[in-house]
Amino acid sequence: MTLRALPLAARLSHVARFTLTAILLGASLLISACGAGGNSNTSPVSSSAALPTPAPTPSNFTLSVSKTGSGTVTSSPSGVNCGTSCSASYATGASVTLTASAATGYSFSGWGGACSGTGATCTVSMTAASSVTATFSQSGASNYTLTVSKTGSGTVTSSPSGINCGTSCSASYASGTSVTLTASAATGYSFSGWGGACSGTSATCTVSMSTARNVTATFSQNVVNYTLTVSKSGSGSIASSPAGINCGTSCSASYASGTSVTLTASAATGYSFSGWSGACSGTSASCAVSMTAARSVTATFSQVSSVSATYVISWDPVADSSVTGYKIYYATAPFSSGPQVKSIDVGPLTTYEFTSATLGVPVGSTVYLSVTAVGNNVESALSTSVSGVLQ
Repeated sequence: MTLRALPLAARLSHVARFTLTAILLGASLLISACGAGGNSNTSPVSSSAALPTPAPTPSNFTLSVSKTGSGTVTSSPSGVNCGTSCSASYATGASVTLTASAATGYSFSGWGGACSGTGATCTVSMTAASSVTATFSQSGASNYTLTVSKTGSGTVTSSPSGINCGTSCSASYASGTSVTLTASAATGYSFSGWGGACSGTSATCTVSMSTARNVTATFSQNVVNYTLTVSKSGSGSIASSPAGINCGTSCSASYASGTSVTLTASAATGYSFSGWSGACSGTSASCAVSMTAARSVTATFSQVSSVSATYVISWDPVADSSVTGYKIYYATAPFSSGPQVKSIDVGPLTTYEFTSATLGVPVGSTVYLSVTAVGNNVESALSTSVSGVLQ
Protein backbone atom coordinates (compact mmCIF):
# COMPACT_ATOMS: atom_id res chain seq x y z
CA MET A 1 0.00 0.00 0.00
CA THR A 2 1.29 3.54 -0.87
CA LEU A 3 0.25 6.48 1.33
CA ARG A 4 -0.38 9.73 -0.50
CA ALA A 5 0.20 12.73 1.74
CA LEU A 6 -2.10 15.31 0.12
CA PRO A 7 -5.34 13.25 -0.09
CA LEU A 8 -4.81 12.06 3.50
CA ALA A 9 -4.42 15.67 4.73
CA ALA A 10 -7.62 16.61 2.90
CA ARG A 11 -9.62 13.86 4.64
CA LEU A 12 -8.26 14.72 8.08
CA SER A 13 -9.07 18.41 7.52
CA HIS A 14 -12.65 17.60 6.53
CA VAL A 15 -13.18 15.35 9.54
CA ALA A 16 -11.87 18.07 11.82
CA ARG A 17 -14.25 20.68 10.37
CA PHE A 18 -17.25 18.35 10.55
CA THR A 19 -16.62 17.49 14.19
CA LEU A 20 -16.13 21.10 15.19
CA THR A 21 -19.26 22.17 13.34
CA ALA A 22 -21.31 19.45 14.99
CA ILE A 23 -20.10 20.51 18.46
CA LEU A 24 -20.75 24.20 17.84
CA LEU A 25 -24.16 23.47 16.38
CA GLY A 26 -25.12 21.37 19.37
CA ALA A 27 -23.92 24.06 21.79
CA SER A 28 -25.92 26.72 19.99
CA LEU A 29 -29.05 24.69 20.14
CA LEU A 30 -28.57 23.94 23.82
CA ILE A 31 -27.98 27.57 24.69
CA SER A 32 -31.00 28.57 22.69
CA ALA A 33 -33.11 26.04 24.46
CA CYS A 34 -31.94 27.15 27.91
CA GLY A 35 -32.62 30.77 27.17
CA ALA A 36 -36.11 30.24 25.88
CA GLY A 37 -37.92 30.69 29.17
CA GLY A 38 -36.76 27.84 31.36
CA ASN A 39 -38.95 25.13 30.02
CA SER A 40 -37.24 22.18 31.65
CA ASN A 41 -39.09 19.74 29.43
CA THR A 42 -37.61 21.13 26.28
CA SER A 43 -35.31 18.60 24.61
CA PRO A 44 -32.06 19.56 22.80
CA VAL A 45 -32.31 19.68 19.05
CA SER A 46 -29.71 17.77 16.99
CA SER A 47 -29.03 17.40 13.25
CA SER A 48 -27.72 14.44 11.30
CA ALA A 49 -27.51 16.16 7.84
CA ALA A 50 -24.34 15.02 5.85
CA LEU A 51 -21.90 17.70 4.55
CA PRO A 52 -20.54 17.45 0.91
CA THR A 53 -17.01 15.95 0.43
CA PRO A 54 -14.65 18.37 -1.44
CA ALA A 55 -12.84 17.03 -4.57
CA PRO A 56 -9.13 16.12 -4.00
CA THR A 57 -6.52 18.48 -5.48
CA PRO A 58 -4.57 16.90 -8.45
CA SER A 59 -0.94 16.07 -7.64
CA ASN A 60 0.45 16.57 -11.22
CA PHE A 61 -0.34 18.74 -14.22
CA THR A 62 0.76 18.36 -17.87
CA LEU A 63 2.73 21.06 -19.68
CA SER A 64 2.39 20.84 -23.49
CA VAL A 65 4.61 22.71 -25.95
CA SER A 66 4.00 23.24 -29.68
CA LYS A 67 6.21 25.14 -32.11
CA THR A 68 6.26 26.64 -35.56
CA GLY A 69 9.44 27.01 -37.61
CA SER A 70 12.76 25.31 -36.88
CA GLY A 71 14.15 25.25 -33.37
CA THR A 72 13.95 23.42 -30.04
CA VAL A 73 12.34 24.09 -26.66
CA THR A 74 13.80 22.53 -23.51
CA SER A 75 12.73 22.69 -19.87
CA SER A 76 14.19 22.98 -16.39
CA PRO A 77 13.36 20.75 -14.53
CA SER A 78 13.86 18.36 -17.47
CA GLY A 79 10.98 16.70 -19.25
CA VAL A 80 10.33 18.83 -22.31
CA ASN A 81 12.77 18.58 -25.23
CA CYS A 82 10.73 19.68 -28.24
CA GLY A 83 12.34 18.49 -30.77
CA THR A 84 11.25 15.03 -29.79
CA SER A 85 9.39 15.19 -26.45
CA CYS A 86 6.88 18.06 -26.45
CA SER A 87 4.94 17.38 -23.23
CA ALA A 88 5.75 16.40 -19.66
CA SER A 89 4.03 16.02 -16.27
CA TYR A 90 5.07 18.18 -13.29
CA ALA A 91 4.04 18.29 -9.62
CA THR A 92 1.37 20.80 -8.64
CA GLY A 93 2.95 24.18 -8.00
CA ALA A 94 6.23 23.37 -9.78
CA SER A 95 7.95 26.28 -11.52
CA VAL A 96 9.10 25.20 -15.01
CA THR A 97 11.48 27.34 -17.07
CA LEU A 98 11.30 26.87 -20.86
CA THR A 99 14.21 27.84 -23.12
CA ALA A 100 13.85 28.37 -26.90
CA SER A 101 16.85 27.74 -29.22
CA ALA A 102 16.49 28.62 -32.91
CA ALA A 103 17.91 26.35 -35.63
CA THR A 104 20.46 27.63 -38.15
CA GLY A 105 18.79 30.10 -40.49
CA TYR A 106 15.99 30.85 -37.98
CA SER A 107 15.41 33.25 -35.07
CA PHE A 108 13.07 33.03 -32.08
CA SER A 109 10.01 35.26 -32.58
CA GLY A 110 8.10 34.79 -29.31
CA TRP A 111 5.86 32.78 -26.97
CA GLY A 112 2.12 32.14 -26.93
CA GLY A 113 -0.33 30.40 -24.59
CA ALA A 114 0.81 30.21 -20.95
CA CYS A 115 3.96 32.18 -21.92
CA SER A 116 4.31 35.57 -23.60
CA GLY A 117 7.02 37.90 -24.82
CA THR A 118 10.06 37.42 -27.04
CA GLY A 119 12.70 36.51 -24.46
CA ALA A 120 14.40 33.16 -25.03
CA THR A 121 13.16 31.88 -21.63
CA CYS A 122 9.75 31.74 -19.97
CA THR A 123 8.62 30.41 -16.57
CA VAL A 124 5.33 28.55 -16.12
CA SER A 125 3.78 27.90 -12.68
CA MET A 126 2.10 24.50 -12.79
CA THR A 127 -1.11 25.23 -10.90
CA ALA A 128 -3.09 23.76 -13.78
CA ALA A 129 -2.50 21.96 -17.07
CA SER A 130 -0.77 24.48 -19.37
CA SER A 131 -0.02 24.85 -23.07
CA VAL A 132 2.75 26.96 -24.59
CA THR A 133 3.55 27.87 -28.20
CA ALA A 134 7.04 28.84 -29.44
CA THR A 135 7.44 30.54 -32.82
CA PHE A 136 10.65 30.51 -34.88
CA SER A 137 10.95 32.65 -38.03
CA GLN A 138 13.33 32.07 -40.92
CA SER A 139 16.19 34.56 -41.00
CA GLY A 140 17.23 36.46 -44.08
CA ALA A 141 18.54 34.28 -46.94
CA SER A 142 22.14 32.99 -46.52
CA ASN A 143 24.47 31.00 -48.76
CA TYR A 144 26.34 27.90 -47.62
CA THR A 145 29.19 26.00 -49.28
CA LEU A 146 28.91 22.33 -50.25
CA THR A 147 32.34 20.67 -50.58
CA VAL A 148 32.86 17.24 -52.16
CA SER A 149 36.01 15.10 -51.89
CA LYS A 150 36.56 11.70 -53.45
CA THR A 151 38.86 8.68 -53.39
CA GLY A 152 39.35 6.42 -56.38
CA SER A 153 38.33 7.19 -59.96
CA GLY A 154 34.91 8.65 -60.70
CA THR A 155 32.92 11.89 -60.81
CA VAL A 156 30.29 13.55 -58.61
CA THR A 157 27.78 16.00 -60.10
CA SER A 158 24.98 18.04 -58.52
CA SER A 159 21.43 19.19 -59.18
CA PRO A 160 21.05 22.20 -59.04
CA SER A 161 24.34 22.51 -60.94
CA GLY A 162 27.54 23.72 -59.30
CA ILE A 163 29.37 20.53 -58.38
CA ASN A 164 31.22 18.60 -61.10
CA CYS A 165 33.99 16.76 -59.24
CA GLY A 166 36.03 15.97 -61.54
CA THR A 167 37.09 19.55 -61.77
CA SER A 168 34.78 21.66 -59.59
CA CYS A 169 34.39 20.11 -56.14
CA SER A 170 32.68 22.90 -54.18
CA ALA A 171 29.77 25.29 -54.79
CA SER A 172 27.64 27.83 -52.86
CA TYR A 173 23.88 27.34 -52.44
CA ALA A 174 21.12 29.45 -50.83
CA SER A 175 20.08 28.40 -47.32
CA GLY A 176 17.47 25.64 -47.40
CA THR A 177 18.36 24.47 -50.93
CA SER A 178 18.05 20.71 -51.45
CA VAL A 179 21.06 19.54 -53.49
CA THR A 180 21.13 16.05 -55.08
CA LEU A 181 24.58 14.57 -55.67
CA THR A 182 25.15 11.78 -58.20
CA ALA A 183 28.26 9.54 -58.23
CA SER A 184 29.48 7.97 -61.49
CA ALA A 185 32.36 5.44 -61.35
CA ALA A 186 35.14 5.46 -63.96
CA THR A 187 35.88 2.37 -66.08
CA GLY A 188 37.37 -0.36 -63.89
CA TYR A 189 35.92 1.16 -60.70
CA SER A 190 32.68 0.85 -58.70
CA PHE A 191 31.02 3.36 -56.36
CA SER A 192 31.50 2.14 -52.77
CA GLY A 193 29.56 4.75 -50.77
CA TRP A 194 29.19 8.22 -49.24
CA GLY A 195 30.64 9.79 -46.12
CA GLY A 196 30.18 13.07 -44.25
CA ALA A 197 26.78 14.75 -44.83
CA CYS A 198 25.75 11.77 -47.03
CA SER A 199 25.62 8.07 -46.19
CA GLY A 200 24.78 4.78 -47.86
CA THR A 201 25.84 3.17 -51.13
CA SER A 202 23.14 4.47 -53.47
CA ALA A 203 24.55 6.44 -56.42
CA THR A 204 22.54 9.52 -55.38
CA CYS A 205 22.33 11.49 -52.13
CA THR A 206 20.34 14.60 -51.17
CA VAL A 207 21.85 17.30 -48.94
CA SER A 208 19.82 20.07 -47.25
CA MET A 209 21.89 23.26 -47.25
CA SER A 210 20.92 24.64 -43.82
CA THR A 211 24.65 24.98 -43.06
CA ALA A 212 28.00 24.39 -44.76
CA ARG A 213 28.30 20.70 -45.73
CA ASN A 214 31.14 18.27 -46.56
CA VAL A 215 30.59 15.04 -48.50
CA THR A 216 33.01 12.24 -49.40
CA ALA A 217 32.50 9.83 -52.31
CA THR A 218 34.53 6.60 -52.46
CA PHE A 219 35.22 4.65 -55.65
CA SER A 220 36.91 1.21 -55.44
CA GLN A 221 38.87 -0.52 -58.18
CA ASN A 222 37.20 -3.62 -59.55
CA VAL A 223 39.02 -6.95 -59.25
CA VAL A 224 40.17 -7.94 -62.76
CA ASN A 225 41.45 -11.41 -63.72
CA TYR A 226 43.68 -12.20 -66.68
CA THR A 227 44.43 -15.57 -68.32
CA LEU A 228 47.93 -16.98 -68.64
CA THR A 229 48.21 -19.57 -71.43
CA VAL A 230 51.23 -21.88 -71.86
CA SER A 231 52.05 -23.93 -74.94
CA LYS A 232 55.04 -26.21 -75.44
CA SER A 233 56.95 -28.07 -78.08
CA GLY A 234 58.89 -31.21 -77.31
CA SER A 235 58.51 -33.32 -74.19
CA GLY A 236 58.49 -31.70 -70.79
CA SER A 237 56.22 -29.98 -68.30
CA ILE A 238 55.64 -26.42 -67.01
CA ALA A 239 54.37 -25.67 -63.51
CA SER A 240 53.43 -22.32 -61.93
CA SER A 241 53.63 -20.55 -58.59
CA PRO A 242 50.99 -19.55 -57.52
CA ALA A 243 49.43 -22.83 -58.62
CA GLY A 244 47.20 -23.05 -61.66
CA ILE A 245 49.48 -24.09 -64.51
CA ASN A 246 50.60 -27.72 -64.72
CA CYS A 247 51.28 -28.24 -68.41
CA GLY A 248 51.31 -31.41 -68.88
CA THR A 249 47.59 -31.36 -68.36
CA SER A 250 46.44 -27.85 -67.41
CA CYS A 251 48.02 -25.26 -69.69
CA SER A 252 46.02 -22.11 -68.78
CA ALA A 253 44.87 -20.40 -65.58
CA SER A 254 43.30 -17.13 -64.45
CA TYR A 255 45.11 -14.74 -62.09
CA ALA A 256 44.15 -11.44 -60.45
CA SER A 257 45.51 -8.31 -62.11
CA GLY A 258 49.04 -7.55 -60.94
CA THR A 259 49.86 -11.10 -59.82
CA SER A 260 53.46 -12.22 -60.47
CA VAL A 261 53.43 -15.83 -61.76
CA THR A 262 56.66 -17.87 -61.86
CA LEU A 263 56.79 -20.63 -64.49
CA THR A 264 59.24 -23.54 -64.17
CA ALA A 265 60.12 -25.82 -67.09
CA SER A 266 61.14 -29.46 -66.52
CA ALA A 267 62.38 -31.52 -69.52
CA ALA A 268 61.29 -35.12 -69.98
CA THR A 269 63.82 -37.94 -70.27
CA GLY A 270 65.68 -37.65 -73.52
CA TYR A 271 64.91 -33.93 -73.81
CA SER A 272 66.45 -30.71 -72.60
CA PHE A 273 64.84 -27.31 -72.11
CA SER A 274 65.81 -24.99 -74.96
CA GLY A 275 64.09 -21.73 -73.94
CA TRP A 276 61.04 -19.47 -73.61
CA SER A 277 59.17 -17.25 -76.02
CA GLY A 278 56.11 -15.01 -75.86
CA ALA A 279 55.75 -13.23 -72.48
CA CYS A 280 58.93 -15.05 -71.30
CA SER A 281 62.40 -15.13 -72.81
CA GLY A 282 65.80 -16.74 -72.16
CA THR A 283 66.92 -20.28 -71.47
CA SER A 284 66.69 -20.34 -67.67
CA ALA A 285 64.37 -23.05 -66.39
CA SER A 286 62.17 -20.44 -64.63
CA CYS A 287 60.49 -17.24 -65.79
CA ALA A 288 58.30 -14.62 -63.99
CA VAL A 289 55.23 -13.16 -65.72
CA SER A 290 53.40 -10.02 -64.45
CA MET A 291 49.67 -10.42 -65.04
CA THR A 292 48.71 -6.89 -66.03
CA ALA A 293 47.03 -8.31 -69.14
CA ALA A 294 46.29 -11.69 -70.70
CA ARG A 295 49.62 -13.45 -71.39
CA SER A 296 50.86 -16.32 -73.61
CA VAL A 297 54.12 -18.22 -73.10
CA THR A 298 55.77 -20.97 -75.14
CA ALA A 299 58.30 -23.44 -73.72
CA THR A 300 60.53 -25.40 -76.10
CA PHE A 301 62.10 -28.76 -75.25
CA SER A 302 64.68 -30.31 -77.63
CA GLN A 303 65.41 -34.00 -77.96
CA VAL A 304 68.83 -35.07 -76.81
CA SER A 305 70.95 -37.12 -79.22
CA SER A 306 69.75 -40.71 -79.25
CA VAL A 307 73.29 -42.09 -79.09
CA SER A 308 73.65 -40.97 -75.49
CA ALA A 309 73.21 -43.72 -72.92
CA THR A 310 70.62 -43.28 -70.22
CA TYR A 311 71.65 -43.70 -66.59
CA VAL A 312 69.61 -44.14 -63.45
CA ILE A 313 70.54 -43.08 -59.96
CA SER A 314 68.31 -44.14 -57.06
CA TRP A 315 68.40 -43.95 -53.27
CA ASP A 316 66.43 -45.07 -50.25
CA PRO A 317 63.90 -42.49 -48.95
CA VAL A 318 64.70 -40.83 -45.63
CA ALA A 319 62.28 -41.94 -42.90
CA ASP A 320 61.62 -38.44 -41.62
CA SER A 321 58.25 -36.71 -42.08
CA SER A 322 59.96 -33.30 -42.37
CA VAL A 323 61.73 -34.34 -45.58
CA THR A 324 59.90 -32.93 -48.61
CA GLY A 325 62.37 -33.62 -51.42
CA TYR A 326 65.87 -34.39 -52.60
CA LYS A 327 68.70 -32.77 -54.54
CA ILE A 328 71.31 -34.45 -56.74
CA TYR A 329 74.77 -32.87 -56.78
CA TYR A 330 77.22 -33.80 -59.54
CA ALA A 331 80.70 -32.88 -60.74
CA THR A 332 83.39 -34.23 -63.09
CA ALA A 333 85.88 -34.72 -60.23
CA PRO A 334 85.62 -36.10 -56.71
CA PHE A 335 83.82 -33.70 -54.36
CA SER A 336 86.80 -33.74 -51.99
CA SER A 337 88.97 -32.05 -54.63
CA GLY A 338 86.72 -28.95 -54.72
CA PRO A 339 85.42 -29.14 -58.29
CA GLN A 340 82.64 -26.99 -59.72
CA VAL A 341 79.48 -28.67 -58.44
CA LYS A 342 76.05 -28.45 -60.03
CA SER A 343 72.70 -29.52 -58.57
CA ILE A 344 69.30 -30.79 -59.70
CA ASP A 345 66.18 -30.42 -57.53
CA VAL A 346 64.23 -33.63 -58.14
CA GLY A 347 61.44 -33.02 -55.62
CA PRO A 348 60.12 -36.10 -53.80
CA LEU A 349 61.54 -38.58 -56.37
CA THR A 350 63.94 -41.29 -55.20
CA THR A 351 64.96 -42.30 -58.73
CA TYR A 352 66.37 -40.07 -61.47
CA GLU A 353 67.24 -40.83 -65.09
CA PHE A 354 69.87 -38.81 -66.91
CA THR A 355 72.17 -38.71 -69.91
CA SER A 356 75.37 -36.85 -70.62
CA ALA A 357 73.25 -34.20 -72.40
CA THR A 358 70.89 -33.89 -69.43
CA LEU A 359 73.82 -33.09 -67.15
CA GLY A 360 75.63 -31.05 -69.79
CA VAL A 361 78.68 -33.26 -69.43
CA PRO A 362 80.60 -34.48 -72.50
CA VAL A 363 80.39 -38.16 -73.43
CA GLY A 364 83.38 -40.05 -72.02
CA SER A 365 83.58 -37.93 -68.87
CA THR A 366 83.51 -39.44 -65.43
CA VAL A 367 80.68 -38.00 -63.37
CA TYR A 368 80.44 -38.07 -59.55
CA LEU A 369 76.97 -37.88 -57.97
CA SER A 370 75.68 -37.47 -54.42
CA VAL A 371 72.20 -36.88 -52.91
CA THR A 372 70.88 -34.65 -50.07
CA ALA A 373 67.49 -34.62 -48.31
CA VAL A 374 65.63 -31.29 -48.03
CA GLY A 375 62.82 -30.15 -45.71
CA ASN A 376 61.75 -27.21 -43.54
CA ASN A 377 64.45 -25.02 -45.13
CA VAL A 378 67.09 -27.50 -43.92
CA GLU A 379 69.34 -29.64 -46.15
CA SER A 380 71.19 -32.75 -45.07
CA ALA A 381 74.85 -33.51 -45.65
CA LEU A 382 75.87 -35.14 -48.93
CA SER A 383 75.35 -38.89 -49.22
CA THR A 384 78.21 -41.18 -50.17
CA SER A 385 79.00 -40.36 -53.80
CA VAL A 386 78.76 -42.72 -56.76
CA SER A 387 80.51 -42.29 -60.08
CA GLY A 388 80.58 -43.61 -63.65
CA VAL A 389 81.81 -42.87 -67.15
CA LEU A 390 79.14 -41.42 -69.42
CA GLN A 391 78.75 -43.09 -72.81
